[in-house]
Amino acid sequence: MKKILSLFALVLCVVVVFCGCDSKDSTSSGSNNSSKIVTTTTLPSKKSLSADEFKSALENVSSLNFKMEIVTDENKLKIFPYDGLKSAVKVNVNNSDVAIYYVFDTDKNAKKVIEDARSMNYSKFDEEKGSNYDKLWQNSAVVEQVDNTLLTIADTDQNVTSQIINATKY
Repeated sequence: MKKILSLFALVLCVVVVFCGCDSKDSTSSGSNNSSKIVTTTTLPSKKSLSADEFKSALENVSSLNFKMEIVTDENKLKIFPYDGLKSAVKVNVNNSDVAIYYVFDTDKNAKKVIEDARSMNYSKFDEEKGSNYDKLWQNSAVVEQVDNTLLTIADTDQNVTSQIINATKY
């Protein structure tokens, strides 16, 4: 037992000695050579789509019959309480509205909506951020902002959600 305790104490001393060895910066010795390694990681990004590009991407999905309406009339857009909204694409499957794709005038206005969704969500959600996008999801519900666009999906069918995300690459 004494041998095990002695061995443990020796290992502990060696670890302490190595942890404390030469932690001073190399520039303090008068040398300007820096041995620091700088790494940068590039966050992923996504391509934002116009309302027409979004609609076209969903029209190419043959497994589901999406019915879509692009809304650009200012009076009709007033039903959405968001500043700077330029157009919206309402997506319907089996007579049920499942998604809305918003196009805003600025990134800031689109970001405001996802920040509101984040602050109003009181249950656990998953989150992903990239260089130009921010995504929240829970089960098959999704809110994603890419540049000046925002996609909301509120359907209970994971297949519908997956089809929309795969087709649009959001």
